[in-house]
Amino acid sequence: EERKKKGGGEMKQRKNFELCYKDILDDFVDEWVGNEQSEAGKQCVVDAAAGLSGVKFSKMGGILRWGNGLMLWINLDSDAYSNSFIKKGHSYFVTYYGSSSMSMSSVFYTPLINSSEIDGSPVYLLCRPDTSSPYTLFGRAVCHSCCTDTKPLEFKLKLLDTKLLFKRSPDARKLFR
Repeated sequence: EERKKKGGGEMKQRKNFELCYKDILDDFVDEWVGNEQSEAGKQCVVDAAAGLSGVKFSKMGGILRWGNGLMLWINLDSDAYSNSFIKKGHSYFVTYYGSSSMSMSSVFYTPLINSSEIDGSPVYLLCRPDTSSPYTLFGRAVCHSCCTDTKPLEFKLKLLDTKLLFKRSPDARKLFR
């Protein structure tokens, strides 16, 4: 933690937030896959993942960048986007639509496209049935494919932790067709 002057006063600021918490995020995945968070909203998710309380971040977007990947929040009842949950053989996929105002030059989409099982930079997928419900961590996902010539941008994410997800949250399996 370092102190910076802002407008004549002092402000506490966490150093290198995006780079500090890889191990904590790994623990978060092991503990929270398939478990609903205790409160609605993004703040409790980020606090649990960071092992801190009151972490500062923008709550407006559906993506939050971390040092070792991205957190992606999806509301299942969205009227704006029809996210689909697909089962192909033994693999499970989620179709995610980026904001219609975003383009491929967004700082979030390059790491989303480059997410992979090999380099350890996955997407941490959180879903909730509606905006008043808590999020459930569906686990890690990687970009399987993307369609960049559509508005909004379309990403097909392959889920990596479905065995644990379905064990802890059997109803999650019903989303996949």
